[in-house]
Parts: sequence; C-alpha cells; structure tokens
Amino acid sequence: VAARVIRPGLWKAPAGARAQTGRPRHLMLSASGIVLEPPSSAPLASGGALLKQGKVDEALIQFQQATEKVPNDSAAWYGLALALYEKGSDREAEAAVTKSLELDGRSGMAQLLSGFLNQLAGNSGAAKQHYQAYVEGAAEGGYTQDVQLMIQQLP
Repeated sequence: VAARVIRPGLWKAPAGARAQTGRPRHLMLSASGIVLEPPSSAPLASGGALLKQGKVDEALIQFQQATEKVPNDSAAWYGLALALYEKGSDREAEAAVTKSLELDGRSGMAQLLSGFLNQLAGNSGAAKQHYQAYVEGAAEGGYTQDVQLMIQQLP
C-alpha cells in the first residue's frame, strides 16, 4: 500500500504502518521535514552554528557554559536540549527542554522538541500536549499543518 501525499513534502503512512526503529537526527524531527532551529541570538549563535555544522560536542560545551552563565535564559536551555538530543541523550535533553519551557513556555521549537522526545519515549499524551501548545502558540517555523497531522496519528 503506497503512502498518500497530504501536501508536497508531507506523507501520511498507510494504515497499519509501523514507526521506523531508527531515529532522525541532524535537527530533523520526522520524515515530514520538520527542522528544529537552534538558537540564533547573539550569545548563542555560535553554538547554533556548530550544531548546524554537525559539531555536536563543541556546541554542547557552548550551551552548557551558557546555562551556567545565565541560568534563566530559556534559549540557552533549549540549545542545550537540542545538542543533547543530537548526541542521543534523550533523558538529559528532556530535562533541559523542560527547564527551557519552565522559563518560557512560548517557545515553539522547545514545544516541538519536547513533544518529539515524549513521543520517542512512548508518552503520547505528553507529546500531544506539547504539539498542541506549538499549534496554539503562533507556531515558529511554520509547521502547523505537519504538527496537526502528527497529533492525529498519535494513539
């Protein structure tokens, strides 16, 4: 059974399809093409650039230092979470993104990352809540339709 096109670049899996056992990396959440953007504000831009270059360990150090210097900067915590996600440290990434959202719950990218981490962990209820918060919050990145489809496909 072939997948059907929802809109260009977005595919809906056929009924009965199973999730892939591998996991996307390189700042992408899913086959739908959702790309997480690293922080770009002046003090965090170098860490974001390192992530985009695939220099995860170097970016991780920069974001860790940023959270130590300015512990109330939600973007620094989001950057740390994104670097930890890229490294494969999902539990630590979830703790960091939770801290980011505690400081500023309006971050769409943080909501997406938290939703995806919860989805990977099998917490579909929490994933739906974070995805819904993304959709309701004026949606950074313009992925509203993609995220709505992801919500519909969760159990």
